[in-house]
Amino acid sequence: MTLESFRIATYKKMAEEEASTIINQQKATDDPLRNQPLFDVYELLLNQSNKDERLFLSGSEPFIPLQTSLLKATELIVDWRVNWSEGNFKKWAKAFEDGFIEFQTDSSSELKKLWTKQPWPGIEKANRPKIVEIKVHGNRKARPDFKVVQFFENRQILQEWLIFSGSYSGIAAQIINWWNQKAGEGANSGKSDVIKRSGHPEVTLYFRQESDFEKGFQPVQGKISFDLMELTDNPSMTGKGKFKLITEKDISNLGKKISSIFRTKPPYTWSKGKKQVAYHDWGQGYNFLIYCSTHEEGERLANAVLSIQGHKLDEAFLKQGEAKSPEKAYPPPKEITVMGYAIAGF
Repeated sequence: MTLESFRIATYKKMAEEEASTIINQQKATDDPLRNQPLFDVYELLLNQSNKDERLFLSGSEPFIPLQTSLLKATELIVDWRVNWSEGNFKKWAKAFEDGFIEFQTDSSSELKKLWTKQPWPGIEKANRPKIVEIKVHGNRKARPDFKVVQFFENRQILQEWLIFSGSYSGIAAQIINWWNQKAGEGANSGKSDVIKRSGHPEVTLYFRQESDFEKGFQPVQGKISFDLMELTDNPSMTGKGKFKLITEKDISNLGKKISSIFRTKPPYTWSKGKKQVAYHDWGQGYNFLIYCSTHEEGERLANAVLSIQGHKLDEAFLKQGEAKSPEKAYPPPKEITVMGYAIAGF
């Protein structure tokens, strides 16, 4: 067999195998395989005005149209995964406004402790954010990957809003980033926390041990402070309808409430000790640490403090602790001499 006859026989065998390949219900070309290139390269311009946006398709003739048909499907899949559809974004916006409740119900028991009973701590549902997409009207066309959203921090205050733009997924990331920065004010800087809580009246409760203390020792003292976040002593903070200016009547009612809780018969007592109970609910103005003989005692006092404003204790904000070595952290007092007088010291 000559080289030419071997080559022809090879082409015939390959043609028989290729004949079974069907593209869009049509058989491959009937041209002799020996006259067809076995490997083609095509340049595909995605934008005729920009030659930098191009792709190269390569392979045998039946596979070129197959690759082309997959381009649109790939584009749609990537766009849906990366940029979301309008329906995806609406579902996300609703979940954000509701506080991502599904994560509270489906998470583990340990993660549930990190969530509050209300998705937005200190923010009633009627005052939570609202997300509204601004769409192009008329015959004007907008870029399919460019969206504009109007974000209201408080759905009751429509004159205050922000604009976020980009793809749906990009806008969601921008909103989360902005909200985290706002909610985290003061987490890394004491200054920003002071600014956040400034303008709100502070209430301080003073406690003093009147009896049952050892001779020569000073009575045990303690104090707990909290802010009235719904009231303000700054008139400039009342213009937007967010806060009420405190009045003498508010102060009088507050005093009566404190008396009814702590000036009881027998008197309310607080057993101060070496354990700690901390309560941090910035949204409602609480940030205090209680030293107590037992954690139950500290929680009892925290409940009493919160009841002044009719608030309920939320375990998501309650933390308990104690020194690893109490005898070292709290050594027994020793008698010291100051200006010739022996007094109890540390």
